[in-house]
Amino acid sequence: MLKKGDKIDQLTFKTSTGHTYDLETLKEHKAVVFFFYPKDFTSGCTKEVCHFRDFYSEIREAGGAIFGISLDDDASHEAFRDKHTLPYELISDKEKTLSRQFGVLRLGGLLLVRRATFVIDPQTGEVVDAFSSELNMNVHADRALESIKALADK
Repeated sequence: MLKKGDKIDQLTFKTSTGHTYDLETLKEHKAVVFFFYPKDFTSGCTKEVCHFRDFYSEIREAGGAIFGISLDDDASHEAFRDKHTLPYELISDKEKTLSRQFGVLRLGGLLLVRRATFVIDPQTGEVVDAFSSELNMNVHADRALESIKALADK
């Protein structure tokens, strides 16, 4: 798993809505949050994505962008977003490209991804925070916001 201080030199992805991003297009933000979660429509993952939804305005005001990532397909992601009124985009990582890059695959991809959150400085590609908690779904959005605020204060 990537850790604080690691660098991401290249990052390109497409969201379930069809938007394509890379580090260059994300430079308008002070920080970008990528949170990996195991599966759409499960109780723990629903709690986590809704907690990010509830913190969305604060994270945006602090200069952050949010992307949720799982191995589910685009259709599942869009249904999940609609059902829970998620204001941020989700990424389908069916090919496990991002999951490998961030080091969140379990048993080489035989199992679902681990629940982990990364805060990236898009100006430098540096991981400013990286953490994992499988059981405390609320810690992810809380800590991401703290990390973004700390980065903004520098």
